[in-house]
Amino acid sequence: IVEGLLLKYGVIINGKKVDFKSLSSANNIVRHAKEAIRKQGADFVYFEFYNNNKHLYLKELNVLSSKYNIHGKYYFKGEEEILEF
Repeated sequence: IVEGLLLKYGVIINGKKVDFKSLSSANNIVRHAKEAIRKQGADFVYFEFYNNNKHLYLKELNVLSSKYNIHGKYYFKGEEEILEF
């Protein structure tokens, strides 16, 4: 049973179901996050982004947290800082 949960949700961190998404474009952030939370049953979404167009990524993350109440963490590939949204 645990194996099935890990496959469906991604990983479990501190008892929370987390889905990991690696995106090279800000275009589908909202769609991917909504799918992870609503369809896959994740509690949080962790994003890996490429460094280009950081302002577009941040704009979409703001929409996720303010409009959809979806939260998680993100980082930009090649950087060490992990941030929350």
